[in-house]
Amino acid sequence: MKLKHLFLTALVVGSLASCSKDDDGPNEPVYQKIDTYLTISATSNNGIIMKSVVDEGPDEDGKQLLENESFINKLTAYVFYNEGEKKLAAKETAWAKDNKSVDRIEDVIVKVDATEAGAISKTSLIVVLLANVDLAEEPASYSDLEKGIIFGIDKYSVEGLASTGLSYLPMSSKVIEIGANTLAAGTAYDNWITLDNSKTKVINTTQKDKNTDALPILIPNNGSVKDVTSNSDLTVSKIGENAKITLTRYVARVQLEGLDCNFTGNYENATFTVKTVSIANASNSSKLFGEGNFALQNVLGKTDVTGVYDQVDAFFRGYPTTIDRVDYYLAAGTQKDVLKKEYENGLVIKKGTSVLFKGAENAGEGAPEMARFYVFEFQKFAIGQDSEAKEGDKLGTNSTKEIYTTLIITGEWENGAIKGIRNFRIPIKSTDGAEGEGVMRNNVYKVSATLTGEGTDNPDKNMLNACLSFSIKVLPWNVIKQEEDDIN
Repeated sequence: MKLKHLFLTALVVGSLASCSKDDDGPNEPVYQKIDTYLTISATSNNGIIMKSVVDEGPDEDGKQLLENESFINKLTAYVFYNEGEKKLAAKETAWAKDNKSVDRIEDVIVKVDATEAGAISKTSLIVVLLANVDLAEEPASYSDLEKGIIFGIDKYSVEGLASTGLSYLPMSSKVIEIGANTLAAGTAYDNWITLDNSKTKVINTTQKDKNTDALPILIPNNGSVKDVTSNSDLTVSKIGENAKITLTRYVARVQLEGLDCNFTGNYENATFTVKTVSIANASNSSKLFGEGNFALQNVLGKTDVTGVYDQVDAFFRGYPTTIDRVDYYLAAGTQKDVLKKEYENGLVIKKGTSVLFKGAENAGEGAPEMARFYVFEFQKFAIGQDSEAKEGDKLGTNSTKEIYTTLIITGEWENGAIKGIRNFRIPIKSTDGAEGEGVMRNNVYKVSATLTGEGTDNPDKNMLNACLSFSIKVLPWNVIKQEEDDIN
């Protein structure tokens, strides 16, 4: 399946502006603020001003996209003036109808500077599209949007998406800059915004019919498209894949695809029965605009002070309910059932047996359901001590190692007389090595693990004999495949 994509087109509606003449000087154009209509569309049957075509991008083997992961229930266009304080020029929202993903936003009214209908406006705009996003505060300027944060990772689950209506994944476009001297003013014209070698390209057209995609292309002459001859028809089919503007998901998906063991020596006859797979250290927030490749270097609550975090709302985890603090691999936070998957009857792992979960490559019929979770991107972060949870923690001499969003496999261990609950931790990283980068947005992290030791009796404890190997593969949706051969 393919990712949803957007083409943008802009329509400018203008009125005649007069010119004045100074008795002692040359004629100078007089600009007026003229109402301009913008329409953002995700289908090929509208031609008002801004058009966008939503399409699904490629994924590996066609297997990465789960049900409704590309569904746009709500699409909002934020339009800002690209000058001065970059104030909000317009905002418009469209909602899905009849179980069909949103495909357009029509008639967004924006005032632009132009001398007359048909003239090329000197106004420059910035457009950002947000899909399935509810902002805590609406932006009055572009800088407000840059500082924006979204919350609530516990709202998103594979099951919630599949059941429809419960949740939809949040997405955004990149920042789209519409340059000055590109938009044709007037209700008789359209302006298609496309990409050419990653740069915005405006195609001026007539608007002879809102319900047709065959729109003659106009080549401006002396700063106007009035009375110019069209040279061809513009149709959606003539706009190539590279010209499309992509919507990117704010979340990543982490999933456990396979589990194996390599028990030797004293562990040769051991068995491990998987009871729970969960996520810990899941950031509950994401910046609308990322810092480099990451959305959030610190965490919700005190993003301007390294080492301080909200111990209730900054991090969520599926397991354990409470932390028996030992080595600070887990951040304090709130337990959420949406971040765990339980296997009531257990999955037995022992020498000569392994498990491939449903949906993994080569998984057989009757394979157990795969544990899949959505998480916001999260860069590694040193959490500090949390003995005084109400006050929060500040880094210092007692600072901890940097933590990662982590997959935890929990189950019952049995090796002769030794029995008990054991845990295996897998830090999710986008790059290899001890200092690897953490979870990034719009990735799928496929985890395969091999148990070689007995794990830990406490998921926050490190033990030398708690061994696990894993690999993570990242492909675009993106996907990162992580294989662990010797996990603790």
